[in-house]
Amino acid sequence: MTTAAQAHARMRALPIADVGSILGHKPALILAPHPDDEILGCGGLMMQSLAAGLNSYVMIVTDGSASHPNSRKFPPSVMSELRAAEACEAAARIGLPPGHLHFLTCRDTAAPHDGPEFDLSVTKIAEVAVASGCGVICAPWRFDPHCDHLAVHRMAAETARCTGLRHLSYPVWGWTLPGDQDLGPLNISGSRLRIDHLLGQKRHALQAHATQLAGIVDDDPTGFLLDRIDWLLDPDPADPWPRHVQHSGASIAVTAECYRRVGGLPDVALGEDRAFFRRLRRIDARIRHAPEVVVTVSGRLRCPTTAALRTA
Repeated sequence: MTTAAQAHARMRALPIADVGSILGHKPALILAPHPDDEILGCGGLMMQSLAAGLNSYVMIVTDGSASHPNSRKFPPSVMSELRAAEACEAAARIGLPPGHLHFLTCRDTAAPHDGPEFDLSVTKIAEVAVASGCGVICAPWRFDPHCDHLAVHRMAAETARCTGLRHLSYPVWGWTLPGDQDLGPLNISGSRLRIDHLLGQKRHALQAHATQLAGIVDDDPTGFLLDRIDWLLDPDPADPWPRHVQHSGASIAVTAECYRRVGGLPDVALGEDRAFFRRLRRIDARIRHAPEVVVTVSGRLRCPTTAALRTA
């Protein structure tokens, strides 16, 4: 018997390795069940592989249309288009070359686990992997508690069996399993990759998935929020859940000491608030996105810029 807590502890104790060693110095194909899983699970891996001269490729398996099933403003047809566009923007933010992002377009929450559609999906995945010269396929851990994640794990395993690719797993929702959940006999092996220096860029890429962040889809309180899983994967003791994700304009309050340490507001033509926030991050300032704080601002009929929230 292995509990989830024991599995998590073993994962965190795995040896650190460089990206070349992890990937065998060959390109990798990242399978993502939904748009955003590629960044959550492998954003740092992709950035480091690209920096090392190893190509990375991404295939997003489902259309992501079911993230907010009760929204009338964002029905599945609209949501799927938005999420594909967000995935393209996220890929650009991590430096993924054009043409390295692929979409399988299975229906969200209905990725096949077997049968003819499963076989067709595996064939398409294998074609991309072989044509791209990949030596590794990365997919979610088999204990990720989501039906699409399990389906994609099985697709990767079958693709690896058919092509001879190495099959590596990454956990996303697996980190949320209750500590006492029994996973049965389990061997944990592999490596960890240090991405501390890339967390800012990874968060920037995650923010491209805007429909999955608080404040965009406002008519479905049951919908998925990326902010929650982001906090679970990379908890910040100074910024516990629940928290918001805005750090612009009048929503910022700062101590005089931190203001002086970062040199004040950056002298930039646009986006000085976000640039100021990035400066605070660089000095490891303790930042709290407190949802209970209410900010009241005045309305303007005349605006000095066309690129501001107050123009809406």
